[in-house]
Amino acid sequence: MHFKPLAKSLISSIAIAAALLSAPIAAMPAFAEAPAAASSESTVAKTYGTWGFDTAGMDKSIKPGDDFFDYANGTALKNMVIPGDQPGYGSFNALYDLSELRLKALVTGLAARNDLTGEDLKIADLYRSAMNVDLKNQLDLKPAQAELAKIAGIASKDDMAAFMGATSETFGSAFFGIFVYDDAKKPGYRALQMSQGGLGLPDRDYYLTDTYADKKAAYEVYIKDMLSMAGYPGAEQAAKDIVAMETKIAEVSWTKIESRDDTKTYNPMALKDLNAYAPGFNWDGFFAAAHVSQAQKVIVAQNTAIPKIAKIYADTPLETLKAWKPSTRSTRARPICRIASIPAASNSAPRPCTALPSNAPYGSAPLAPPTTRWGKPSAAPTSAITSRRNPRPKWKTCPWPSGGHEAAHREPDLDERPHQGQGAGKAFHLRRQDRLP
Repeated sequence: MHFKPLAKSLISSIAIAAALLSAPIAAMPAFAEAPAAASSESTVAKTYGTWGFDTAGMDKSIKPGDDFFDYANGTALKNMVIPGDQPGYGSFNALYDLSELRLKALVTGLAARNDLTGEDLKIADLYRSAMNVDLKNQLDLKPAQAELAKIAGIASKDDMAAFMGATSETFGSAFFGIFVYDDAKKPGYRALQMSQGGLGLPDRDYYLTDTYADKKAAYEVYIKDMLSMAGYPGAEQAAKDIVAMETKIAEVSWTKIESRDDTKTYNPMALKDLNAYAPGFNWDGFFAAAHVSQAQKVIVAQNTAIPKIAKIYADTPLETLKAWKPSTRSTRARPICRIASIPAASNSAPRPCTALPSNAPYGSAPLAPPTTRWGKPSAAPTSAITSRRNPRPKWKTCPWPSGGHEAAHREPDLDERPHQGQGAGKAFHLRRQDRLP
């Protein structure tokens, strides 16, 4: 089921407008009040000074010629409190928090009513379902069993590639990410985009550098726990095989710096040409199952990595792929269906996860170390992988409706259709679960 996106994506418009109207970083003094604002759930935007700059955040004891950044922001940074459910904080975090609170006000307003029909009722039902902790605890993994059975029944790598395509717009993971977004060299038009994928940790460096060795080890334990909870046989060895496979993918993946190059990441190709360009992967089945096979082109981002990842896919045993798929699928479904016991060292790409104590029921009280200031934690994080100290509030883990450019816009000839805006009315589509903690 795909809902159309909300007109003029609320999150995007609020964030862009606020960013343009406020000063860059000297507006930070109000961030010290972020936890209080979150608890009161105020949907009123902060204002700073008379023209968007709060001079109270300056540190005038510092000479601007010595350190202009601290001169402009020193007091604000000293007073800023990082909310316990986030690993860091800044201007765009504050804007995102405000947007989430405004979305919550809209959705909970609908959920409190019993006279709804049509799209409003769908939105209310979605929220009520996501917040029904008791039912999720009761159902446990039952909602995922049908999908897990499908994975178990996959008989070939071609079928697995098709399954990756079919689940790319739900809770699935794939070796290649596909989505619809603006064509960077054809203003006013959308195009099918593709990027490297296949990693469960936030970045390739988590696999390749000693800095994150403990995170990589904790991630392997997490995969083992997720597979064990899903009833997968040989979970420990499967977890080792999955991490080894992802490490190979990390070795050939582009760095974040390389992936920010707008010129190098613009590589349009005909879909049919990928069969020869990156053999070893069932591209036809992948695109067909994702309902994008009629697109006239796909803009490939990390073009030199794609053939190498396709070869890794071809060389990987089917059983490892079949273990990898449910481990990622269970992770992405966590906000929707309760997992029996959330591992104490939990993480999933691209955003680090928080965790409750092992065997804690879904919805249990969070761990709550003291609040910290400006990147100096006064207590250990709740997970071996994340720097967050408290799990996020339950309502923040719901599949928030939002605007977007993905599955709801997957039309056959997107690259030839002018962009007509985000759509009209109150309809929504689900935000991709890999953006949820």
